[in-house]
Amino acid sequence: MRRIFNLVLTIAILCFAVVAQAATVTDARWGIQSENVLRFVIAVDKPVTYNVKLEGTSLRVLVNADVANQVMGTKSVRSSLADSMTMKQEGSLAVLEVPLKQSLSADNYRSFVLRQSIPGKIPYRIVVDLDGSKALAKPTVSNQPVKKPANSGAIWDAPSSDSSSRGSWTDRFKKPGTVAPRLTPSERVRLSIEQARNAAKVKQQEQEAPAAATTEPAAPKNTVEPAAPKTGAEQSTAPAQSEIKTAQAGAAVVVAKQVTQVPKETTTAVKANNKAAVQNTTTQGDLKRILNAKREARRRAAAEMADKDKKKKDKDDDLKVIKGSGKYKISGGLKDKVITLDAGHGGSDPGAIGLGGTMEKNLTLAIAKKTAALLNKAGAKVRMTRTTDKDVEGPYASDKEELQARVNVAEKHNSDLFISIHINSSVNRDIRGVSSYYYPKSSHDARLAKAVQRRLVTSTGMNDLSVREAGFYVIKRSTMPAALLELGFISNRKEETIMRTNSYQEKAAQAIYNGIKQYFG
Repeated sequence: MRRIFNLVLTIAILCFAVVAQAATVTDARWGIQSENVLRFVIAVDKPVTYNVKLEGTSLRVLVNADVANQVMGTKSVRSSLADSMTMKQEGSLAVLEVPLKQSLSADNYRSFVLRQSIPGKIPYRIVVDLDGSKALAKPTVSNQPVKKPANSGAIWDAPSSDSSSRGSWTDRFKKPGTVAPRLTPSERVRLSIEQARNAAKVKQQEQEAPAAATTEPAAPKNTVEPAAPKTGAEQSTAPAQSEIKTAQAGAAVVVAKQVTQVPKETTTAVKANNKAAVQNTTTQGDLKRILNAKREARRRAAAEMADKDKKKKDKDDDLKVIKGSGKYKISGGLKDKVITLDAGHGGSDPGAIGLGGTMEKNLTLAIAKKTAALLNKAGAKVRMTRTTDKDVEGPYASDKEELQARVNVAEKHNSDLFISIHINSSVNRDIRGVSSYYYPKSSHDARLAKAVQRRLVTSTGMNDLSVREAGFYVIKRSTMPAALLELGFISNRKEETIMRTNSYQEKAAQAIYNGIKQYFG
């Protein structure tokens, strides 16, 4: 009996050890987000707690997990804020350490958690955004656990609304204090106006009573009893100091008494006159302060805009930009036309993910390949931004670098046409249909989008969500006519199921082919 008990106890201990196994950091990456925000993403295989420490020129993200061997080490970072990042193990903590080029404070970062998209495949992710130019609005306190998530969009998506603050997992960490919000230029003007109005009210209240008193007649001189004259050598024509104080006190009492005896109508009229005078005086001061505040707000807004434009220009200068000849054909049939097809997303970026686990990157690649086969058969010369499941620029590229790499393919081959294929998604799961987008850099972009949209609606039978103008990077930055296609909603369960079928993919490819053929005439 004792042997059986020992055996059961041993098995229970082993099971507990397996369950209590620590979480593991499976990846650590960096990227440049919108407006030059440096982002760090740490992927873990299960919910964990973490803490962010930003002090001076050192950023440390401490995660209650182990670090996988392939993740350990130092990687280079291309940013104005940092040159490198190091992932290491310190005792029971996984530590991401980033030496910074400038001294920052807790106001310059925010952290949040991205929910797990596909259990077992897409990991939990801890995200830290760093901005050296301004204080970031913090959606969460950094001392928090990763919550058990539901399915949600792309891998490097926006922060989850469910990432809420939790308690500390060790008394070593201290929650950061609250930060006063920064005011916009318009808010600063409104604050200046309110402060001026409040100051005017206070000034008015202070001046009302004295002004009313001075309008009353002075107290009669005979109300103060004269002091008794001094005798002998001490006699003087000037009154003594004590006598002056006594006279002043008596006069003040009489004046106050007389003021209280003034008829009510007279007092009201005097106060009204004094109030008007005070208002006239303060209005001029208020106006001056308001105008100065507005001028200062405009100056600061212009300075901030110039600073943003400079940073944007500096960042654009770092991109590997290829410019083609700028010449393209718009007619004459498909033969010998150079057409670039861009299968949206790919590699480390799955794009939108459906309820059934379908990834946008797989659908766009399948449809792009079928479209390329039809165009090549008709005599066109097709160039594709990707033919496999990979990033075009690379897995650690920023959004702009990845998008520019796709445009570069079209520019490098002096394409006559650029088509970017995507699958749509929405928080409203009832929305369905196809749509096409263009940027009006020429008169041919809209013509291309309309030709393809008509064929998509006819061929697939899906709802017509029309042709729309938009500033998407790839269609705006390409010099040749371009269109971006959204071939259905992966967030709609019915359309997700339809788009996974070979039949739909062939219909979509045939529709794109027919639209391009009509465009060239």
